[in-house]
Amino acid sequence: GSPSADTGPVDTDFHWRYKGPRNIPRPKTSVVVNALENGDGKKYAFVSVISNEKYVDGAIVLALSLYNTSYLLQEKYCELVLLAPSDLHKDSQRRLRHAGYHHIKSMPSLAHYLPGSMWKDTFDKLYLWSLYDYSVIAYYDADMLALEDPDSVFNFPLPNATFIGALGSGNKKYFQTGMMTIIPNKETFEGLLEHFKEGVRTKLFYGYNARDGEVARSYFGPRFVRLSNYYSTYRNASESLAKIKVFHFRGFFKPWYDMKHPPHFKPSQATGAVEFGQAYRMWWEYYEQFHVAHFQA
Repeated sequence: GSPSADTGPVDTDFHWRYKGPRNIPRPKTSVVVNALENGDGKKYAFVSVISNEKYVDGAIVLALSLYNTSYLLQEKYCELVLLAPSDLHKDSQRRLRHAGYHHIKSMPSLAHYLPGSMWKDTFDKLYLWSLYDYSVIAYYDADMLALEDPDSVFNFPLPNATFIGALGSGNKKYFQTGMMTIIPNKETFEGLLEHFKEGVRTKLFYGYNARDGEVARSYFGPRFVRLSNYYSTYRNASESLAKIKVFHFRGFFKPWYDMKHPPHFKPSQATGAVEFGQAYRMWWEYYEQFHVAHFQA
């Protein structure tokens, strides 16, 4: 089924109180803003997906950074949505709402179809196509940090709901699923879900490394609009963040992992484990400022 209704009331103004986002001026050239101001009737959303408590902190900072850099969010032209499990802790839900999520929708996990996969939780991204309330959504993994102008990703039009916007190769043979633009659509969602289930039955998708990207690539094939890499870019600590719109903390190590209780792998094996650069410091600045205000509220 589709994600269920919200789990509680939203505190949409808390993020303004913790520090207040930068005042983003109206973009001089924006297809989306021009269309919205002319009353095109479309509804946009930034969306992320988490499948357990481990990524709550990432989703919080993603929301804060999007509000701090998005004209569409600040002017209420766009909403912020999170897909999450129904058993998410109440305190986690409260913090997420304080961070600015307009809607937190629960979903039945698809992980049980391939319990042996290390990436089994990523299959829940298929529910993105079921967010029928929105004309277009921009999806960002929860381990990302908006640096500037995430709105312009909506300026890459998709021909119709059978296409996906993604970072990919010029020969149309490969695209990534950590950042996508999507037209939610019932027919596409049901077709994608059936493709996934049939792929599990026929072992098209199987094993330790089975993941959502395999499902999306085999379903959409060359039907994707290539987005700029600046909407999902990783840099080493010594490299400049210039031109990057959204930074992606790729790899097993995430900024919010407790260094007193690190994951069970050698730091040398994890991208980012020893890279405490500018993006890492920015992430913690958001996190600390927010939680000082959260616990004083």
